[in-house]
Amino acid sequence: MIVFLLIGILFSIAALACFGFGLQTLTLLLLFGLLTAISVIDWNTQIIPPQLNLALGLLGVISYFTMPGATILERLIGFFCISLPMFLVVLVVPGGFGAGDIKMMAAAGLLLGWKGTVAAFLIGLLFGGTYGIYLLAAKKKDRKDHFAFGPFLGLGVALSAFGGMGTLLVDRYLQMTGALL
Repeated sequence: MIVFLLIGILFSIAALACFGFGLQTLTLLLLFGLLTAISVIDWNTQIIPPQLNLALGLLGVISYFTMPGATILERLIGFFCISLPMFLVVLVVPGGFGAGDIKMMAAAGLLLGWKGTVAAFLIGLLFGGTYGIYLLAAKKKDRKDHFAFGPFLGLGVALSAFGGMGTLLVDRYLQMTGALL
């Protein structure tokens, strides 16, 4: 659990160093604090408390006024673009994702917009998938076992939110694939 606290502190220091004191930094500090709490609780219990997802969603609404970036429409699309497919996966593969993970990505969508949310999910999937492969290879878990995915999604959200990095990654990808077509 100390790892999550250290990561949260490092993100907070980086936000202060990069953006100085202001509303954007305050929003990021609150975000990193929420994501740290979500990660620690989910790691220990495999449950993301609904109150924390609600707080994340509220921060997403507030961020429209405190952070540059996504429009209201992009944020509304962000609310559904990952959470709805995750929900549909659960209908087909029960237990594929936890309800807290789905709600977390919906709430993050309000903060990040659709591009940032897609990037956050892919980053979380990359780190979470790598950890899952490690657990299987080390025989610490088998294919039917579950592990907390919230910390990995939280890392993706934090990286995506930091300076709009997620939106930049998706924009670069779209430019690159557009040039190939």
